[in-house]
Amino acid sequence: MNETAFNQTTGNQTADIEQAWNTVTSPESVEHFQHVFEAIGLELALLILVPFSVMFIYAGIRGLWEKTSFWLVYGTGLFTALIMLISFPFLLLYI
Repeated sequence: MNETAFNQTTGNQTADIEQAWNTVTSPESVEHFQHVFEAIGLELALLILVPFSVMFIYAGIRGLWEKTSFWLVYGTGLFTALIMLISFPFLLLYI
């Protein structure tokens, strides 16, 4: 596939990404994000930490800390929870 055909098949995808970025980074969006995070940020963060704390304690009891697979699952879960915590207020913009 040549470059011209590729550009025609992707359409106006770059403009859509730029429009989404401009919407998310607009002052109104940032202010909304700050208000939502101030309202429920700490409670939501603590709620997300509860299952990971239980998982960490369980791993200590069972001796799973030596296994690489435990740390991969634990790290991936924490990363996903962090992304969800950050993106949650932005989701409320579109509801």
